[in-house]
Amino acid sequence: FRRVLFRSLKFAVRNLRRTPAFPLAAVVTLALGIGATTSIFSTVNAALLRPLPYPNPQDLYGIRTALTDGRVTTGLLSGGEIARLNAPDLSIFKAAGAQPNQITFLRNDGVPVTTTGWAVTEGFFELFGLPMTLGGFTDADYQRQGPPAIVISYRIWRDVYGSDPQIVGKPIRFAELATTISGVAPKNFDTPHGTDFWAAIRAQPDDVGHSQEGYLRVKPGTNPERLHGEMASVMAGLAKDFPASDLNRIYVTKPLVETVVGDLSSILLIVFSATALLLVLACVNVTNLLLARGAARAREMAVRLTLGASRGRIVRQLLTESVLLAGVGLLVGLGVAYGGVQLLLSLGASKLPRLDSVPFDASVFGFAVAATVMALLQAHLADPTHGVAVVERLADTVLGAALA
Repeated sequence: FRRVLFRSLKFAVRNLRRTPAFPLAAVVTLALGIGATTSIFSTVNAALLRPLPYPNPQDLYGIRTALTDGRVTTGLLSGGEIARLNAPDLSIFKAAGAQPNQITFLRNDGVPVTTTGWAVTEGFFELFGLPMTLGGFTDADYQRQGPPAIVISYRIWRDVYGSDPQIVGKPIRFAELATTISGVAPKNFDTPHGTDFWAAIRAQPDDVGHSQEGYLRVKPGTNPERLHGEMASVMAGLAKDFPASDLNRIYVTKPLVETVVGDLSSILLIVFSATALLLVLACVNVTNLLLARGAARAREMAVRLTLGASRGRIVRQLLTESVLLAGVGLLVGLGVAYGGVQLLLSLGASKLPRLDSVPFDASVFGFAVAATVMALLQAHLADPTHGVAVVERLADTVLGAALA
């Protein structure tokens, strides 16, 4: 079998080299279709399909609020709405809020850097389940008066403080305040996206100002219907105690990945659909190239029939040439996909949620192979106009002309 395969490949290479324009056109067409589709799939995979870097991410949710009477609301939560979700009799393991604040960080060299810090409530980091790199907030940090304690991101710890293992307890300066560092966040922690500084605040049970993003983790095995029922009951109690702010208000939960990605998911899916259409068009073009080449090879096939070649051998040779073209198209397409991803990242995609890195892992390679197989099947096994197998049609055309 290996000898027959090697002989078929050798003959296919020789045939394709005789007319270089055809294989060049076919490979470029396939590479563009496969490369564009694979590059967009890699971003979809990174943003939507890749699991969040937290233990049991299916138990993590983002929380918003909405009004049922038609009034407009920001969707943010109050401290009271966060605090009551931490009642011990609920199926919620932990709920926490985060409030953004523009701050100006003063680096060790005196250079000011304007960024967004987030003030977070008790249990924020514990909710996500990743161990802190160093230190972390303590109960006293949430009770302290004056400037709040700060947790810095792994990136700031590495790039600004040189991964100082004794950083906990050291001072940190902002234009607005001076305080101390309580810890370093986990390496892969990125919630909210792009945050470098988290400050400890206490969720006040009587706070009715809606200014916080909400996050929660449910206990393992919690039924979503039970969760929604419990949250509705909590909000009913809030509406009774604070009718001015919580009457006709409801909790709205989404899986955390949807909260993190937001509107980016719909944009990526639209772009992916467009590139998939490009792949289909590439397959149609390759089909036309194969049919035109088959018609032009009638004389060659006539000679081979005269010399005793069987119909099966001719069809096998045509398939070998197509598989060879598809394989080369796959390799070039992977190069195009990698270059396309790097271009997207350099144009600013790396600043979008979950796109700071777009790995070319096994799932991306598997998608590229699947796209290549689909292209090969589309080009060689299905005539979209008549539903006739292209290989048989091609063989019948060529053999018919030869016998005539």
